[in-house]
Amino acid sequence: CYKGDNRSPYLVSNIKFDKEKLIANVAAEEKEWADIAHTFHLKLGHQHVPAATANVTHPHLLRRENSDMDISHTFNGELFNFAVDSLTTVGMAMSADAEITTSGHIVADFDIKRKAFVIPEDINISIKPQDVNALFKLTLHADGTLGKAIDWTMTPEIDIPIAALNIKGILQIGPFVTVGVHFGSSALSGTGDIITGAKGTLDNAAQVQIQLRHPEENSFANWTPKIDKIDPTFSAEFTGDLKAWAELGVIIKAEAFGRWGYQAGVEAQLPYYQANLVATKDPAGVCGTKKTVGIDVDTNVGIDVSLQAGRV
Repeated sequence: CYKGDNRSPYLVSNIKFDKEKLIANVAAEEKEWADIAHTFHLKLGHQHVPAATANVTHPHLLRRENSDMDISHTFNGELFNFAVDSLTTVGMAMSADAEITTSGHIVADFDIKRKAFVIPEDINISIKPQDVNALFKLTLHADGTLGKAIDWTMTPEIDIPIAALNIKGILQIGPFVTVGVHFGSSALSGTGDIITGAKGTLDNAAQVQIQLRHPEENSFANWTPKIDKIDPTFSAEFTGDLKAWAELGVIIKAEAFGRWGYQAGVEAQLPYYQANLVATKDPAGVCGTKKTVGIDVDTNVGIDVSLQAGRV
């Protein structure tokens, strides 16, 4: 194939042959794909080819620039800062900082079939993670007693820039990847700092299958991540509860021949962290040490996955 991205079609109206010179003169007019693509099956898929043997096993392939959908990104900064008289925290001064790191790649395949003069009869999109993981570390500074429950969501979300895959006039696949941050507590009392979090790693066998013409067959599997907790640390005594999570959102928008556009997405809490904090006092020592005041932590981590798809 031509190494450029131009795949313009031409409508041939006449051919004249010069037998002596072995030349064919073609009268043709360049057209738009959307005007002439009436019956087709267009499929973009991925196949792993070992680089060390590619020249032997696949000599016809031309190496291109890396088109992986790399989601590597780092956020390290303040999430919020509420004063003690804030209407959000009512009686507690509270601020939070987060360290969020994502890495890995997203693999997306697109398959569309159409017969003449009818809408596409089969549109499939698949999304697969490849070595995807996310680290979420939360540092909470608090002073006082929370006067009402808090349920905070970062607005806007963190955008991870990723270049689109484009075959001019034929196919464009544009990934949109975001990271959202959520924090909540129904009751919290204390003065000091809490540092906690978790790391979630997705299995490479995870996948989302979207069939836009048959949505009842949409499915996702193997999205339960491996979770590594970050043991919480405290600078003082706290009681109450807290929950926090980073939410990875992946939306794949695919457009065929500049005419038929579709998108599908998946959102996953990666990872989710929840803790119940109870102050402990014992003159003989707590937590296996000689400290007389400590905190019992009942924690759990997990994931929630949602799926959506439609035409755009």
